[in-house]
Amino acid sequence: DNVRVTNSGYHGISVLHNRNTSVKNSVVDGACVRLHDCGGIYTGARDKLPLTLLIDNNTVTNVKGSENVGIYLDDHANGVTISRNKVSNTTRAMFLHNSFDTVISNNTLASSEVAHLQFSQDAGTIRNNKVTNNTFNSTNGEFNYNTESGTNLRTFMSADYNTYTSNNPNVFHRYWDGRSAGVTQSYTGWKGWGGQDA
Repeated sequence: DNVRVTNSGYHGISVLHNRNTSVKNSVVDGACVRLHDCGGIYTGARDKLPLTLLIDNNTVTNVKGSENVGIYLDDHANGVTISRNKVSNTTRAMFLHNSFDTVISNNTLASSEVAHLQFSQDAGTIRNNKVTNNTFNSTNGEFNYNTESGTNLRTFMSADYNTYTSNNPNVFHRYWDGRSAGVTQSYTGWKGWGGQDA
């Protein structure tokens, strides 16, 4: 806790397989400067056991690159609470890869290049993720949500009481349906498609 990281070559802060810990009140200003597929704050749990990890009240900014993320939950990370963080000027603000049983609440996500919150799964592992009371501010035409393929696309998360601002409300959510490069939805389409934020 209370760490400041500036322009790190790889992850800014990494918590791998540690249980019952926290990343709080820290600043990551620049990460993944030399390597890719990494995060300003990064965690994972390949053994699929709960991390019981709290990521709270951090500022993450200036994490750029094709596979780089502000807060990255990788490899079955679960039992994670992400709250009260400010994430801006990233390629993706948050990325959940095969993650489940997470709580994402009261965060502010702004100025992402691709998407604020992306979900990716290898074999239908994403489930029971709660996204509530967050603020999404889209100024670059980015998606609020970007979801990849899988039969549980409508059940991988529940979203409610979030606030969205955008300069293009027709670009709200993108998902891959298995037959095309992707389907883009407006906010209205998002609500009707998955019953989220209704």
